[in-house]
Amino acid sequence: MVANLPDRPLYFSRSVTINLAGAPALSERPAAARLEVAEFSAKRQQGATILDLRPSALFGHAHVAGSLNIGIASPSFSVWCGFFVNPELPILLVVEYETEAARARLELARIGFDEVVGFIAADDLDETLQITQIGARDFLGSMESPPRPVTLDVRSTQEWAQDHVEGSVNVPLPQLLRQIGRFSRTAPLTILCGTGYRSSIAASLLESEGFERLSNVMGCMHAVRHARRPRLPAIERAESALTWEI
Repeated sequence: MVANLPDRPLYFSRSVTINLAGAPALSERPAAARLEVAEFSAKRQQGATILDLRPSALFGHAHVAGSLNIGIASPSFSVWCGFFVNPELPILLVVEYETEAARARLELARIGFDEVVGFIAADDLDETLQITQIGARDFLGSMESPPRPVTLDVRSTQEWAQDHVEGSVNVPLPQLLRQIGRFSRTAPLTILCGTGYRSSIAASLLESEGFERLSNVMGCMHAVRHARRPRLPAIERAESALTWEI
């Protein structure tokens, strides 16, 4: 009965303690303030967690070194934060829109993460890094000729068993940091999930751990499935349409 239960976020146990003691009202906590670059950099140097709330494509294009990408648009935002964000450290947010900061503060407070100290607009960032974003067709093309890249699939074991790229290595995202020693930090590593959300979380975690040659597949397995579909020549499509009309 328990074999297929999902991984348990670390914040679950902590939440029990908070609920027993009584959590402070959100209204008693200071709102997250917009920070200037100098303020952001100072808090970053003091060891704050940098949580980037943007979609994976924007994060991949330009982000601060050491930042963790967990997109605010997903209903699973707080769950993934519960796995990978340290609740004992101050949290700095990187946002595309200011309204995202208030939403993230509320979602984080709901799991007992109250140390959101401020946010910065992504347009204000300097000294950014990039993670390569590769299209599904280009990814499949890279798998056809040696040397094939190591492909890491961070979906659940059940998802991977149903459908996966031949030769890919499955490490479910909640277990990634515990199994990081299986991969070389200097060899190319391509990351897959279902749609690109979890793979970007994984890429940000791996980059923070010193991995140097990461690629994130845009759209991931959803895009790979579509890229695999054979396309009819134009004349066959026309004949097919004609037959349908008759």
